Amino acid sequence: MRKVILLLGIILYSQSFVQAQFTNEDIKVYDIEDGLSHRNVFKIQQDDYGFIWMATINGLNRFDGSGFITFSSQSEEHKLPYNTISDMIIAQDGKVYLAHPDFVSVLHPEQRALQLKKIKDGPIIRRESMVPHNLMRDTLERIWMATYDERSGKTSIQILSPDSSLQTLLEVPGQYPKRPLLHHQGAYYVGAF
Repeated sequence: MRKVILLLGIILYSQSFVQAQFTNEDIKVYDIEDGLSHRNVFKIQQDDYGFIWMATINGLNRFDGSGFITFSSQSEEHKLPYNTISDMIIAQDGKVYLAHPDFVSVLHPEQRALQLKKIKDGPIIRRESMVPHNLMRDTLERIWMATYDERSGKTSIQILSPDSSLQTLLEVPGQYPKRPLLHHQGAYYVGAF
């Protein structure tokens, strides 16, 4: 019985010590009133200059710590082909890769230039898009992605080369479009569901 009481005392003492380790953090929630283009944010990343990039359902936002710049299809100065961004990666060279329905775009922030890479043949038809997810850039500057076909409901793993050629590697089972991709020590890994 003494051992149980001693153990219980140690556990209670340890919990109070662990709880004392937490600090109060100031949390600021940004919203549309602050300049964020939409509160539905799919991805957040920080570049080497300290800018925070947020991919949303209504464009791309760059936050400098005090204000937002929005890249969207409505913007004259910061134009994007499509507002919905399903994924984003920032490469070591500063390029921002954005996944849109039927496109992957490459934003060169310093030059304010945008390259479009179409991943679907034919006309753009709503609800019949090819939607890329889980972008990953390899050492050859190819973009790997899990692409969801809205028309068939199938997901495939594709590679988009720097010359804009698109190669389908395999169709993955199931209808879950967000397949994690990883390149590690020369091997490629695809999450299955």
